[in-house]
Amino acid sequence: MREFLRLLINCAKGMLEDQLRQGKFSDWYQPLYHSIDASINLLSGMSSYIPKSGEKLVSIFTCVKPKGKNAPAEKRYVPLKELSIDFGHHERTPNELWESFLLECERIPQTGDGVFETFLAVFKKHAWNVPSQYETISVYELFKAIAAITHCFEQNPDGFLIISIELGGISSFLRTMTSKGALKDFRGRSFYLQLLIDAIVRCMLRDLGLSSTSVITNIGGRFHLLAPAGIEGKLREIRTTLNRNLLKLHSLELFVAIDWVAADGQDLINGERFVEKLKVLKTGISAQKRAKFSDISLLSDDAYYESLFSPFGSGGKEECCAVCDADIKKEQVINGDSPLTICTQCHSFQQLASELRQASYIIVEPVFPEFQDESAGTDKPRWHDALKAFGYSYQLSLNPVNIEQGAIYKINDLNFLPERPHPNVAYDFRFFSNVTPHSSLKSLHLMAETATGVKRYGLMIMAIDISYDELFFYRLQGGNMLRASVLSAALELFFSGWLNPIVHKVAKNWAMSIPELLPKKERIQVADKLTDIIFSDVNGSLLIAGPWDVLPLLAQQIRNDFALYAKNGKIDDESETVFSPITMSAGIALFHAKEPVYHAQEIVQKASPFSPSLAKKADLAQEWKDAIHFFDTTVPWERFESVKQFTFRLVRLIERGTMEGTAPRNFLWLLSSVANLYAQDLSVSQQRGANPIYGEWMWRLTYGVNQLGQRLKSQALKEELLHISNEILNLESSHKNWRMIEYLRLPVRWAEYLMRSR
Repeated sequence: MREFLRLLINCAKGMLEDQLRQGKFSDWYQPLYHSIDASINLLSGMSSYIPKSGEKLVSIFTCVKPKGKNAPAEKRYVPLKELSIDFGHHERTPNELWESFLLECERIPQTGDGVFETFLAVFKKHAWNVPSQYETISVYELFKAIAAITHCFEQNPDGFLIISIELGGISSFLRTMTSKGALKDFRGRSFYLQLLIDAIVRCMLRDLGLSSTSVITNIGGRFHLLAPAGIEGKLREIRTTLNRNLLKLHSLELFVAIDWVAADGQDLINGERFVEKLKVLKTGISAQKRAKFSDISLLSDDAYYESLFSPFGSGGKEECCAVCDADIKKEQVINGDSPLTICTQCHSFQQLASELRQASYIIVEPVFPEFQDESAGTDKPRWHDALKAFGYSYQLSLNPVNIEQGAIYKINDLNFLPERPHPNVAYDFRFFSNVTPHSSLKSLHLMAETATGVKRYGLMIMAIDISYDELFFYRLQGGNMLRASVLSAALELFFSGWLNPIVHKVAKNWAMSIPELLPKKERIQVADKLTDIIFSDVNGSLLIAGPWDVLPLLAQQIRNDFALYAKNGKIDDESETVFSPITMSAGIALFHAKEPVYHAQEIVQKASPFSPSLAKKADLAQEWKDAIHFFDTTVPWERFESVKQFTFRLVRLIERGTMEGTAPRNFLWLLSSVANLYAQDLSVSQQRGANPIYGEWMWRLTYGVNQLGQRLKSQALKEELLHISNEILNLESSHKNWRMIEYLRLPVRWAEYLMRSR
């Protein structure tokens, strides 16, 4: 281990002890090493303060300006504790946190190639929520910045390069699916892309002589690295090599855009100047995405030039893959779940999806870059063979594996450090949203069969309501390099780490609630209500499939927990609805088990807040933000709880009733017809530019309820139906924050589908 890395470790220990034990150790303030001292001096140009004893870290989300406001929200403080994704994880005293850190540090070897990265993981776990002298910046993030700058100064003290890396073609790569076997393939492909991006970034760090601390941000899938100045030529070589590899491995499906911009110290610590650099990089990346593989196409003597402009595939009557539609050369793999002929790569993606469900570790070993020989049977290699082209072998394992060099990551578990770590192996943890209810992904048929009520599976798309560019360029106050890194890491933690426990919490609560809501239903297993997180990225984009009945509850819980996370930096087991400066929207649709998931995704995309056509209508698009679209109705989140409770109220009234009986089912039919009449009146009224108040729906409702009441023997039921009718007719004031008639169609259809069997 190089000397400056050992001194960086000492610096980190001193920083943490100084904050937790209030000055009992201050050696890190003394001259350490010229590059480290220069890094600390550079960052001292930021405005700072001295945290008081026991003061907590200010949440980074308090620096995010809410939509339409010039000032950020009031200050919120993050609890002092280790990094965690457990609901019941309690606060720690400073001394407890320090002692826990020392115990784990004692197990780290003194020398070896993996020591620095292993220490960094232990430090991240314990210093994640510890405040530094810079507001909203944790001790971990401050040290990470010091280490990144030090790595640059070791190579060139005269400036920096901010490098932007983005993998292009992701959307088309994920959509390269026909109907059969698409669900497993989609999950496997999305995880493969995560590993591929990891391999590309790891390859660049290796070739540039940098560590993982040099990764500044992951903004919307666009990575930013901090590197020393003067390496522009090497970056061009790396970009060309990476695109050659991708062309060889994936034809024209995937490519990497890499751009860079020169920066000085003030560009890193000044928010406005740092954002300007990011904007320049965005422009450069966009230009490369419009002219992909241009660095290869300009080299007519390049060995890859012919393959770039030659026809792909062989054509003719050869077998095609049933999933991606690619030619199959020699080897044919028959999917065991159904009689399908699929290519080797798609089969490996399906295997990857199953392996991820059972895996506890990701093992990464350096290997000599290699390509699979086309004579092996297919020109589309298996996922693990493809990654070897970048110099790394990836393996998923249920148990730890003994390796001599590389990295071992424990999945969704912070107890990652073994009793006797190998000095040349880096030990770390990674969070992945990998919930699947069984040993492999549920089939669409099983999802539909385990649904309560009508037997359909549901598909949900969910995302934050603003682009990451808007968030980091305009909404993050004082968005310098450190704050951008903190916000990026905070978002990644939620969408990679917290989704798993949220899915389990919702499944458990809903399974326990169903017998009370529908007394004729047998006891529901929690596993039957678990959903499959098919795709989740740090963009805040989610694609989730499962029994349709659990999806609206899951969407509400994710939205509420994200708001609570943004407010308090933690999530409680019993979360509440709170304001968040970053809002989320969801779109849900139901499908028959025979409806392919790729087609279902297109339908949800078009008929939800994420419709491309909707984005062109700014006024309408804004109404659909911070909302849920379900059963062709868009409801703001602030009113969804009332809609949900009214739905359950209708179900209880018809399924459970009172001691004297239950309400007739045709009461739902009456409400449905009233909701449709109101929708017609609304359409006509909007064309005339007026708000609908009175219409045929009003007397239809009054007359219908009176007719039903005359046939009921129970006075209590009569009064309940009349009470509901009066609530719907009340247009002067809102009932529990919602005017019932405006959204009546949703609870009526929701209740109807919950009580239907087919």
